[in-house]
Amino acid sequence: DSQSAKKLYELNLGAKCYDFAFSADSKTFTAGVPLNGFVVTQWEARTGNKIQSLTFKDPKLSKATFAPDGTLLALWGQQVAGFVADAKTGKGLYKAK
Repeated sequence: DSQSAKKLYELNLGAKCYDFAFSADSKTFTAGVPLNGFVVTQWEARTGNKIQSLTFKDPKLSKATFAPDGTLLALWGQQVAGFVADAKTGKGLYKAK
């Protein structure tokens, strides 16, 4: 909690976190970890409850962020072209050229 400086909860991500980002409305956040590829997990910010996890096979991925409306997920990393996926299914929609 930013006002009281009290820790609300602690997350066990299973690996070193490569990426962390809050949603535009600050209600959720994502954490990306290199775990059997790249795993992006979305959490409720107030409670720490997991909303969903998506696993992507490419181990070169290291960054992810949700669109402000939460429907799309952009992913990228060093030496890998970025792409956009459906935020619910993880299905790739299009790649950067």
